[in-house]
Amino acid sequence: MKKFKNPLVIVLCILAVAFNVISFLIPVRSVHPASFWLADLFAAAALAFQYYTAVIAFDKYQGALSKVYGYPVIGISLRYLTFQFIVSGVVILLCAFGVMVPVWLIAIPSIVLFVYAAVGLIVTEQAREIVEQKEESFQAQTNFMQSFAADVRSMIAMTEDKEIKKMLEKLAEDIRYSDPVSSNEIREQEDMIQRKCVDLISAVTCQSPDTAERIREISMLLVRRNELCRVYKRKSSNRGSLN
Repeated sequence: MKKFKNPLVIVLCILAVAFNVISFLIPVRSVHPASFWLADLFAAAALAFQYYTAVIAFDKYQGALSKVYGYPVIGISLRYLTFQFIVSGVVILLCAFGVMVPVWLIAIPSIVLFVYAAVGLIVTEQAREIVEQKEESFQAQTNFMQSFAADVRSMIAMTEDKEIKKMLEKLAEDIRYSDPVSSNEIREQEDMIQRKCVDLISAVTCQSPDTAERIREISMLLVRRNELCRVYKRKSSNRGSLN
């Protein structure tokens, strides 16, 4: 975010300086009225809102998919900034030509624009929080298979026995094409695989004569685990179609 944040601050500062310099360079026939100062204040608030939404969009959340949802947030704040600059600019120009602009004429549109931006930000943030929670949930559900695959790869590197290495490579291939998502229904099966995997690591390290049998046992447990995954997903799908 730092690579993005520093240029953003510079750009917003340039916009703020440019807007104020132009505003005050425009000759005004009388003393700046309250509507002029209010227009300038709302423009400054829109710039501050732009910075806040940029931080929210790309700094608050870490998931890749949730960051994609940050772009609609930026879009909302950019539209707010654009329309607010237009409204404030029109009021400042009217003041320059001596038109007595009532305060409500700048206050009401600016408040409406701010409410639009704030509500849009809240709604988009709610959607992104749901996405973030789903990302975290999916990551937690795939931790077992990722750890299991890593253990098998490490055992392949540890052993010099060609037959054992071949069996472990086959097991790694089976894991690769297995359902990566865990669930509560198959937790017991996965716990059993995990315990057997710990024993297998010790067997490979000690070059135990029953290593091949342990690998076959884990392979059978993995087949059983994948079959249970299919069964429970089919049941879940059927319940969803009934609802």
